[in-house]
Amino acid sequence: MKHEEERMKEDKLTRKFMEFIRSQNLVKSHERILAAVSGGLDSMVMVHLLHAAGIPFGIAHCHFGLRSEADREEAMVRELAKKLNRPFYSKHFDTKTYAQNRGISIQMAARELRYAWFETLRQTEAYHKISLAHHLNDQAETILLNLAKVTGIRGLRGMKTSSGYLIRPLLFASRDQLEAFARKHQIGWAEDESNRSIQYERNFIRHRIIPLLTELNPRFIEGIEESSAHLRFAETLFLERLEQYRKKLLEQRKDGIYISLGRLLRYPHPGELLFELLAPYGFQKDQLKNALKNPESTGSRIFISENWRLIRSRDFLILTRNEAAERAFHLIEPGDKNIRFKGGTLLIRPLEKPEEWPIKKDPLRAFLSAKALEYPLTLRLWRKGDYFYPFGMHKPHSDKVGKKKISDFLNDLKLNPVEKENVWVLQSGERIAWVPGYRIDHRFRIEDKDEALVEFRFLPES
Repeated sequence: MKHEEERMKEDKLTRKFMEFIRSQNLVKSHERILAAVSGGLDSMVMVHLLHAAGIPFGIAHCHFGLRSEADREEAMVRELAKKLNRPFYSKHFDTKTYAQNRGISIQMAARELRYAWFETLRQTEAYHKISLAHHLNDQAETILLNLAKVTGIRGLRGMKTSSGYLIRPLLFASRDQLEAFARKHQIGWAEDESNRSIQYERNFIRHRIIPLLTELNPRFIEGIEESSAHLRFAETLFLERLEQYRKKLLEQRKDGIYISLGRLLRYPHPGELLFELLAPYGFQKDQLKNALKNPESTGSRIFISENWRLIRSRDFLILTRNEAAERAFHLIEPGDKNIRFKGGTLLIRPLEKPEEWPIKKDPLRAFLSAKALEYPLTLRLWRKGDYFYPFGMHKPHSDKVGKKKISDFLNDLKLNPVEKENVWVLQSGERIAWVPGYRIDHRFRIEDKDEALVEFRFLPES
């Protein structure tokens, strides 16, 4: 056993492994590593390389309950941990139920479950990093898959050697090199039969595409490491330039991030630029292409990702959180002096008569007739079907005050969709008395300088 360990330490692959860790600064001298081990070739070799390199580590194994071989693989990994005198952790998952409950694929469910558990282990057992066994063949598959899905420069550079607490210390080695090492040092491993099925995207690339590319270039897999390094360097330069564009084009406002269409369209390839600027927000490239169609259009369109909305409104693209509008409401009782709500603060002050006459117009202040108000009042976001009688607005060729839908009133003000959905109304009984920040209702106006009233002052959220 000791003789074999010495041979393994002197192996060329072990030396390359240790040099890769040093050059990529993957593991510091004081750090403990949690190795994710399935029992497959790559993870079993990784464990032996970590051991030969003298790096402190524990072993974590996931049992997804999907294959008949899972129990045998768990036992094999457990035995390896015992042989190397390393901490061993194993967890059984009900993967099918998890996938069904969330409406996702089995592969996605297994990924979510294992990464969540690995991170929990890392924290509770005081490990510094989680070591994953991705190698050069995995890198080639990732790059080709991302190329097929048009993911941009980030996808073409492939997996990073480190990302947060995750490290990938085998990205320098091909599968053939790992298999040669395993056979030389008599390391056993388990073969997952599902890896042979080409119904999965990665397997299709592995068994159909990569062999053809290897016919063109026998060193295709080895060349991936160098190509990936070049692309990572290009990405660094690209991201520096992209940050300059971000500062010029993205304007943070209280209701979202605004992108001037006029300014964006002056740059070469605005669609590609927009795709890269909004890459962190999960939009598809086709969505962003449609967002830029017909630049002269004044209509509004909304594009949805998992957590974000992109609203095309006149001269701007507006990026906001994809959250249902808050339909909360606040009751106002006699004697209430201030109401804090999502839109800001409402200050309330009863008066026996106006302090000035005539009352000056101020969209942030409403002087409403006390006798017309029915308590409790309601402060809420406006909704479809709301209407009021805007003070000062008359019907054409008539002295009568006109009725107006809130939606039409806000459209006339040329508010964009984000601004419109954040408009509140003050409701008295079944009638809207005031649209804070805009207009009072004619039916709640003060008609007499000696009339009792209530002053409402709106302080918008800054």
